Amino acid sequence: MKLVFDVDSISTPLTGIGRYTYELAKQLQMTSALTEIRYLGQRGWVDDLNQLIKPQTTAHFVQKNPILRPLARIVQQQFKKSVAAYHARHLHDHLYHAPNFIMRIFGRPSVTTIHDLSHVYFPECHPKERVRFLHRELPKTIAQSTHLIAVSEHIRQEVIAYYGVKPQHISAVHHAVANYFKPRNEHELLPVLAPFQLKPKQYLLAVATLEPRKNVERLLYAYEKLDETIKKHCPLVLVGTKGWLNHSLEQTIHMLSRKNQIKYLGYVSENELAFLYAGAAAFAFPSLYEGFGFPVLEAMASGTPVLTSNRSSLPEVAGEAAKLINPEDIDAISSGLEQVLTDNTFREKAISAGLEQARQFTWAKCALNTIQVYKKTLSTQKPSSP
Repeated sequence: MKLVFDVDSISTPLTGIGRYTYELAKQLQMTSALTEIRYLGQRGWVDDLNQLIKPQTTAHFVQKNPILRPLARIVQQQFKKSVAAYHARHLHDHLYHAPNFIMRIFGRPSVTTIHDLSHVYFPECHPKERVRFLHRELPKTIAQSTHLIAVSEHIRQEVIAYYGVKPQHISAVHHAVANYFKPRNEHELLPVLAPFQLKPKQYLLAVATLEPRKNVERLLYAYEKLDETIKKHCPLVLVGTKGWLNHSLEQTIHMLSRKNQIKYLGYVSENELAFLYAGAAAFAFPSLYEGFGFPVLEAMASGTPVLTSNRSSLPEVAGEAAKLINPEDIDAISSGLEQVLTDNTFREKAISAGLEQARQFTWAKCALNTIQVYKKTLSTQKPSSP
């Protein structure tokens, strides 16, 4: 079996889709089921995946200009499709996998991964041009794909219901958690936490891009309602890059920072993030909507009690190992935070159950299930002429 695997979503810093693409690509390299695998980047073939996660310069002028952004997206997508079509023009016997919503190569057996439908159910949580782009392009990709992958059963059911996809044409294949997210002792934690002025098990951690869907503002207000003794012992540490539409959120963060109740660290390295998870007293992730929810498993694998939402795919990923709350109820979030921070009986059970839950999600398992989808795809349709 020969594969063209699209890696144009891999860039630094690695976020959810980039992480999925990178980790799956590495695992696919090691499988004997593939006789050949070629990685297709934005500008052509990629030999070394690690080159894609080196720091890159970005066109900040275009990113910040609301007039140029929509035009830039259209031009960029057309360019990437042209590049893909040119480089793959002779590879008619290769299966094509698009792991980031949109296909760039047509006219052959293909698999596309759909990560969520937040542009459908939470359009207000995205820039308008992103919503328009996905409404325009995703139906075309769904119609042209031989088979689809959803990253959770929840998303699989949403795609079936909204787009009318036949159940046999879409499979749920879970993401996974990297093995460097693991419990660590105090001796290991101290030198990494010290530069952040943090002590092991004396802070509440939240990891999220600063954008509306991540529900960070409600988390901040819920944290503010906690007893002063809890907040003094466990400041809220917020990790994540700035998203869009976050002016109000930035003001709230600034207000609480002045009260010494919150530390906003912004972007941290993967190594630092792993230690921040392991050193936290608890982890909070009250997102309004997730296709999967990497941070939940990363915290569990690190031996940290988790609070998360009872919405979308998060109960599926968290299982019985997390405190589930209504993410729109600030009082419920606050009460849940108090429990994961102070109820020692709950904490012990959550740590043990979380470690076991995280062990169910490995990248080797993800790759194995993805290979099964490839085999199913090739058994239902032979390559057609481009």
